Amino acid sequence: MGNTGRDRIPRPTDERVKEIARKKNIHLTEEEVADYKLLIEDSLLSLEELKSIEHEEYKPTTSNYTDRSPGYRPGPKEDRYNAWITKCRVEGADQGLLSGKTVGLKDTIALAGYELTAGSNMMEGYIPDIDATIVKRLLDEGATIVGKNNMETFGLSGAGDLSDFGPVLNPRNEKYLAGGSSSGSAAAVAAEECDVAIGGDQAGSIRIPAAWCGVVGLKPTRGLVPYTGIIATNLARDHVGPIARSVSDVAKTMDVIAGPDYDDGLLLDPRQSASDHGKNYYESAKQEVDGITLGILEEGFGWDTSDPEIDKTVENSIRLLEENGAETKPISEPLHRKSGPILAGAIQGAIQLMKEGGVGTSHNGWYWTDYVDAFRKMSATEFNHLPSSVKRSWIVSEYIYEEYNVSFYAKSMNIALELKKRYNNHLDDCDALVLPTTPIPPHELNPGLDRINRLQRARLPLANTSLFNLTGHPAITLPCDTTDDLPVGMMLIGRHYGDDQLLKISQFVEDTI
Repeated sequence: MGNTGRDRIPRPTDERVKEIARKKNIHLTEEEVADYKLLIEDSLLSLEELKSIEHEEYKPTTSNYTDRSPGYRPGPKEDRYNAWITKCRVEGADQGLLSGKTVGLKDTIALAGYELTAGSNMMEGYIPDIDATIVKRLLDEGATIVGKNNMETFGLSGAGDLSDFGPVLNPRNEKYLAGGSSSGSAAAVAAEECDVAIGGDQAGSIRIPAAWCGVVGLKPTRGLVPYTGIIATNLARDHVGPIARSVSDVAKTMDVIAGPDYDDGLLLDPRQSASDHGKNYYESAKQEVDGITLGILEEGFGWDTSDPEIDKTVENSIRLLEENGAETKPISEPLHRKSGPILAGAIQGAIQLMKEGGVGTSHNGWYWTDYVDAFRKMSATEFNHLPSSVKRSWIVSEYIYEEYNVSFYAKSMNIALELKKRYNNHLDDCDALVLPTTPIPPHELNPGLDRINRLQRARLPLANTSLFNLTGHPAITLPCDTTDDLPVGMMLIGRHYGDDQLLKISQFVEDTI
């Protein structure tokens, strides 16, 4: 089949070949320019043939639940906290573990027939034709999906006021922000606008807003819950998990969404392995705790930025647990205090993924080509309109890449390996680690804040949460009390694939404090 004009990939000029070479300090003679230009054209002929290969595009099995109401943008009267981008109603099976439960989805999660924005105006108009794997599982177990939740644009903030669709207000006090990046997911649950919400977490994005809004949020072990059909940020740090008002509902949701993502015998999510199997989390959470030991992570307290009242509130809750039978022991991990520099090196992976069409390369999972095409077309014309949080990460990462390639990223990931070993050593002696979820209270809503201060404060909540994304440990935040009438979260860290044990301990904590 011959190439039409529309199929023909544009050929490079001599100047374009020279420009590409100059960027890498490759000095070409005129003869070399001509040779490499011909070699590029030869490769492009193969790519044009690739474009012409007729085959059925592989897509994950679609959901059986196709009766879907029209989606709409709710107005301020209906959406008091700005927690929703799209409202809709998709009803699942008549019976199931989540029968009668309403669920919101962070707007990185594909729900066929409804806009998927990632909190960005750039993505407006993109409507996927697939359901994410976890959406199919939720519907199969009787859940009703009621909408897509507002979020920080492309998930690159922990504050709650860097979404193209406006800040998400904290239902506990509307003068404060809900936290990010799963801001609308936590706010909707706290406001009782849905029973459960699904958030994504790359540096604390489930746990920070859940803590600030006074609800329960679980970042499962990396890879335990499949990410298929969800906009990725970094394959090494992507986690997806439930937010709810009780440990019981979080555990019940885990029973539904956890486990390997096999479709037609293919494992679709490269974060998973065949051994990533689910357990009975709901039943585990109901079991009585007998003789637990909690490791109190000293470096999680007393940051320079810490609010002393938050430390005190968590410490008081720990004493209550001790009075009710829990043993505690102080543990020290000095590298925990280096979370800021380590995350600064690791953030380059998120920008690299965006440069690679939002799906990355060098993995054997399913590639979401429909999203790649949509992202490429929209970013070509709309990238300048992205908020300062994304521009900051992009510009900084590009500068570092041009000066140092990926050396800092590689160092961060190697430190994360060392930290994984060290946390594991502590967890050999303890059933869970304990520390404040975030050392600071919710940020105040401040529309007049300048760009630098807004961006700098967006990273402050990540101090205690971010490293556990790099190490992949399961981590849960539980409301333990309030200070100045604002919620305080206590974070528990468990062993890899010990999410069932972590939920059992969490139920004990919830019942005790």
